[in-house]
Amino acid sequence: MTDSIAGHLPPSCEQVLETMFFTAILSQEDRTGREPSGACLGAITAAVEFHGPPKGILCAGMEIETAAALASSFLGLDPEAVTAADCRQVAGELANMICGSVLSRSAPQNQLRLAAPQIAEGRGVACGRACDTRVSFTLPEGALNICIGVVRAGAVSPGVVSQ
Repeated sequence: MTDSIAGHLPPSCEQVLETMFFTAILSQEDRTGREPSGACLGAITAAVEFHGPPKGILCAGMEIETAAALASSFLGLDPEAVTAADCRQVAGELANMICGSVLSRSAPQNQLRLAAPQIAEGRGVACGRACDTRVSFTLPEGALNICIGVVRAGAVSPGVVSQ
């Protein structure tokens, strides 16, 4: 299942970013394999827990400037009209849409539930658990870091943590 999720992450991100945020991926750097939590994902990190099977978490991290540019595109606002609340809301929506896209591609027959996105701000924010896959995308608006991890049977539920 982890391999399937990892394979669906880049095309899911590309589809969501192009259709909902009107932007493109310029480049990407993939890191597959268990990575310890604790790596800073960005100044704003949005985490979406999912329950199915599979069960796990997807985190999307970005800098404030990237979040503001994406919010401007998504909400149809002038860049100077974007607020900090807009940045948080759009970061959560982005994580939610990417998570839904990845899971519907990798497990289309499963009934999945997505929790409401949790938003954390500041340096030292991490996904809260080890990630199976981490992909860093370069967009015209800046960097977008996506981390996804699947909880193994008997493991503790994931979450967003500040260090």
